[in-house]
Amino acid sequence: IEDVFDDDTDLPLPNVPLPNSGRGPLLQSVDDGFYSSPSSTYNPGAPSRPTPDPSFQMPPGMGNADLASLFAAAQRSEANIDTSKYKNWTCIYPIYLSARAPASVRRLPQRRCVKWPLSKDITTACSSLGLPVVHESLKKHPRDWENPGRVRVQLKDEKGRLLNAMVTSKGALLMLIAQRLQTMDPEN
Repeated sequence: IEDVFDDDTDLPLPNVPLPNSGRGPLLQSVDDGFYSSPSSTYNPGAPSRPTPDPSFQMPPGMGNADLASLFAAAQRSEANIDTSKYKNWTCIYPIYLSARAPASVRRLPQRRCVKWPLSKDITTACSSLGLPVVHESLKKHPRDWENPGRVRVQLKDEKGRLLNAMVTSKGALLMLIAQRLQTMDPEN
């Protein structure tokens, strides 16, 4: 017995490489004649990148850095920070304030939480309370690795005195942050 596989979904391979333009749908490029006869203008040594749009302006001081080098620079900058003075500060992860998180991880009742808490918003909320804050953007909670960021907040000074009379504990801080997040984005 011989197995015959007749697949009607086979597509012909293109005769020239598809352009990596990063713009528009790939199917449009395919429909524009890439399956026709080989083009006489195809030059394998020519760069496949499109020419940049002349109206596009890079932000000042940005240069031609790509995302990977920016990420590496962020890692290096966070690695160079002396964390010993922030080590005893309170840590707050976005998952503590997430309405989507299970109750075992969430630190507040679900009705007080927000749908999409971000560490940068938590940093802003803590700063508005007048507390010293460190935003560690590359740190992740093990159960919320998709939402990076950790915020360290100083609740007491070196002598053990509260820096803000309204913030007496981590729970009180989380309640105040949740209120601030809800006022920042009521739909969240």
